[in-house]
Amino acid sequence: IRAPTRGFPLTYHNVFFDDDYMNLTARVPSLAGALAVKTAAATDPRTADSHRHIQDVVTLLSLDADPVQVAAALSATDCAVLAALTARLDDDADPAWSGVAPVDRTLVRATHALLCARGRDND
Repeated sequence: IRAPTRGFPLTYHNVFFDDDYMNLTARVPSLAGALAVKTAAATDPRTADSHRHIQDVVTLLSLDADPVQVAAALSATDCAVLAALTARLDDDADPAWSGVAPVDRTLVRATHALLCARGRDND
């Protein structure tokens, strides 16, 4: 799967399992970065059949974050790939919605629409 063309900032977190030394450092992408990567995986023909990726996109879109700020971090290309998921996100029978309440679906769809609309102007 081809990664998005723009680099996204990573946050580094040290994880300790013992008081005497650090056991690992985890690299965590920004929300926009995670959304771009998962959206790419959900639309790539090699992995699009995996329900996990579209479910992860729904989870990321449901997070309590400022969608205007997230949209500003996405390129027009990222948003075009995200927009390619519109038909799936409009389909209540899609596995993306497994276990997601109707009210949450509405919020995810609104966030998706805002990101697609705002992101077109970012490049």
